Amino acid sequence: MRSKLLFLLTIFVFSGAYAQVTVQSTPTLVDVENLITDVLVGGSTNCFQVNNVSKFSGVDAGGGNPNGIGSFNANGTNFPFEEGIVLSSGDINTLPGPNTTLQSNGNTTWGGDPDLDAAAGVAQTINASFIQFDFVPTVTELSFDFIMASEEYDQNFECTFSDAFAFILTDLTSGVVQNLAVLPGTTIPIRVTNIHPDVPGQCPAINEAFFGQYNFAPFNDANTAPTNYNGRTTVLTAMASVVSGNPYSIKLVVGDDSNGGFDTAFDIAVFIEAGSFNIGVDLGDDLTIAGDTNACAGDVVTLDASNGVALGSLFQWQVFNNGTGVFEDIVGETNPTLDVTVTGEYQVVVTSTTGGCDGADSIIVEFASAVATAPIDQITCDDVSNDGFEIFDLDALIDPIIIGTQNPAEVEVTFHTLLNDAQMDINPILTPAAYNSDNATIFIRVESAFDDTCFDTASFMLIVNERPIPVDPGPFIVCDNATDGSDTNGFTEFDLSTLTNTILGTQDPTQFTLTYHIDANDALLDQNPLPLLFTNTIMGGQTIAVRLENDNFTDCFTVIPLDLVVAPLPVIINPAPLLTQCDDDTDGFTVFNLLEAGALISADAANETFQFFDSLGFAIPDPIAYTNSVVNNETIDVIVTTVNGCSRPAQLILEVDTSQIPADFLLEYTACDTDSDGISTFDFSDATPQVLALFPAGQLLTVTYYETLQEAQSEVNAIPDISNYTNVLP
Repeated sequence: MRSKLLFLLTIFVFSGAYAQVTVQSTPTLVDVENLITDVLVGGSTNCFQVNNVSKFSGVDAGGGNPNGIGSFNANGTNFPFEEGIVLSSGDINTLPGPNTTLQSNGNTTWGGDPDLDAAAGVAQTINASFIQFDFVPTVTELSFDFIMASEEYDQNFECTFSDAFAFILTDLTSGVVQNLAVLPGTTIPIRVTNIHPDVPGQCPAINEAFFGQYNFAPFNDANTAPTNYNGRTTVLTAMASVVSGNPYSIKLVVGDDSNGGFDTAFDIAVFIEAGSFNIGVDLGDDLTIAGDTNACAGDVVTLDASNGVALGSLFQWQVFNNGTGVFEDIVGETNPTLDVTVTGEYQVVVTSTTGGCDGADSIIVEFASAVATAPIDQITCDDVSNDGFEIFDLDALIDPIIIGTQNPAEVEVTFHTLLNDAQMDINPILTPAAYNSDNATIFIRVESAFDDTCFDTASFMLIVNERPIPVDPGPFIVCDNATDGSDTNGFTEFDLSTLTNTILGTQDPTQFTLTYHIDANDALLDQNPLPLLFTNTIMGGQTIAVRLENDNFTDCFTVIPLDLVVAPLPVIINPAPLLTQCDDDTDGFTVFNLLEAGALISADAANETFQFFDSLGFAIPDPIAYTNSVVNNETIDVIVTTVNGCSRPAQLILEVDTSQIPADFLLEYTACDTDSDGISTFDFSDATPQVLALFPAGQLLTVTYYETLQEAQSEVNAIPDISNYTNVLP
């Protein structure tokens, strides 16, 4: 007998409740018959008859031993099977979690099973529970799913001790016997000692991929464990090839390994999934996302019900209606196969026309969604840099355009610059919400969040259109005129077409459209364009808006303001003033400074320019030294122009007056040259009274002095201080 350590057990009472697996004991033979037909075989009962049912457990051994056979339900826990049957070497009623007590039920009056001893290679078992029945399969492959749970999974005993179980299948025609409870791909019976993780300091891991979990700390919380066992395997599958039509017997049996004695401690249990034992119509295992057997959206899954079915059988495919809660016929689907493209639960009902097996089987088919819908090409306008690059928010395209009606939580979207990268799921764009790009093709990968092999790709273009850059022409100045009846009212007509070449600059006029609008709002909305011949609506001018638009992408435009200015014409205060100049030699000709007449003609002469034309119409090149071309009097034409280029015509009358200064009048002044340079300082301030004495008293006369005759006649560059004058010529 193996030695077992005893521990002081401290019981804690926890507040709150956790869901655990529930069980239903089936202590009688009738209960077991119903368990086989209703739970284990399920919908396949029409295809065969269960015969020669037998069973054995603690209640059959007597001696106060418990029952180890029953059904279970996951009851909302994370236990891998929703429901099924369970066989235990202990009390089935102590099976539900939490995992807070040790299951070592049964005594030595509850014997073992010699068939189990032989199949599992055990010297002597004890506390055995089994169910056994005969059946005739109509398929060539038999399989069902199961899980082994044991108290010996305690990070200690799994290195040395293991109880036993077996699924013993016997062909009653050939007499061939095989144990289906073996390690996958081998004939080695499954034991705790050959499926476990590493136990530090005691034994290394073996077949760890088939180990499920521990139900105690530090691995998991024992108080939330769905069953009262220390550990379990993953979901395993028992499989066998069978001869359709041959009678078979199967014995599902578990028991404690007594180690050559009567060791009843540390129970074992085997859970078998409901409905997985199908010996009639067989559509195979469910194809689910949770089981990692799903299909991908866009795939076609072909369901085949013909395997093992008699020739001449009739088929009717059905789909489960979640609304009505029943399977409903799929109209027209009466072939042995059905192509499925939509997630659902499908069932086939097979009716034999030759007296063979009638049957039905169902299967859940799930498709992992991964459909990529390409958005329209993303076209944007370049910024003012016109460098060909712009920022695109690719993430904004995901929902709902790219993934459509798919659940955003069930798909993952990445963007790539190469198709191969999208297909290989490498080198995604790292900043899709702010992707700086020129013209480029973007490839989308939409991948199922549940299955990365389910993906779809699509592509679209990023297009950066050239932003039109209007050249600011500056203020558009037009002089006031009389086309509207008045040339002083501040209103005039502007020919906006004359600005086209300036505003376009070097941009191709065939690629861009230029329009003018009353304000920026109309320009932005591209509404109410102004006529190219536009009269301002505000006195003196106004600011309008210019819109330059890319014809290839009308959303790519630029708006700038344009100032329209109605420039006033010169204000003529005297259209023909008289300009008089003295004659110095009585010949009727003299030099005039015509610019002296500016203030006589215009109110703003200081800010205006004047052009003069002689009586023959020729432009006067030097208006500050003009000698009249007609003796004594001459009328010349004048054009007055403002700083804005606005002009008005005027005239100027020149009059030559005879001088009263005698021709022989001469004053001479002498100064000493102290340095022999011919330059000295003169004071001739007494000359003024001598000049004035030449004229009758009472006249208002001004005497000014000049260095040259021409300057005197033109009245420019007067000597400022005649009391301290230094000669210019030596």
